[in-house]
Amino acid sequence: MDEAPDRQAEPPHRALRVRLQTPDDWARVRDLRLEMLADTPLAYLERVEDARRLTDEDWQRRISTWAPGRGEAFALTDAEDRWLGQCSVTLDRWSNPTRVWVGAVYVTPAARGGGGAGMLMAAASRWARALDHHELWLEVNDHNPRAIAFYEREGWVRTGAVRPYPLDPEGSSELEMVKRLDGDD
Repeated sequence: MDEAPDRQAEPPHRALRVRLQTPDDWARVRDLRLEMLADTPLAYLERVEDARRLTDEDWQRRISTWAPGRGEAFALTDAEDRWLGQCSVTLDRWSNPTRVWVGAVYVTPAARGGGGAGMLMAAASRWARALDHHELWLEVNDHNPRAIAFYEREGWVRTGAVRPYPLDPEGSSELEMVKRLDGDD
């Protein structure tokens, strides 16, 4: 009797896709945000206990504030439409409309290393270029070496600007980074 050959699972990155978040996604946004805050407490300028106190209406309002041409949020999903990550892009952060800021970048632990973070960064790059911007900016906590190493591998450069992270009593800092967008990003 012939046995079926062993079939290797398709690499996770092939099944991933990035799409825009919509107002109907508020519950998924909430669930992923709570996971993000619990997984990496020094990364998102919000405490998990504060986010848990938000009402459904608060979450709905959060996602409804994205304005085309001013900001978007992307979801990283798998073939079954499970949310595995996200990031946002926005203009006019701290009153500087010439910069496109990337924020709230997160990939679930089970999906890390599968190319999802790069896919999210590519979506952010496309959004910026569509608005004729040629750089992306972000801040990353200096106590998050995994994220810093990822950004540096992806061509991000530290600007030298540092500001205290407001939610850390131990005194960590936010490091500003910039990435020049070339034609192949």
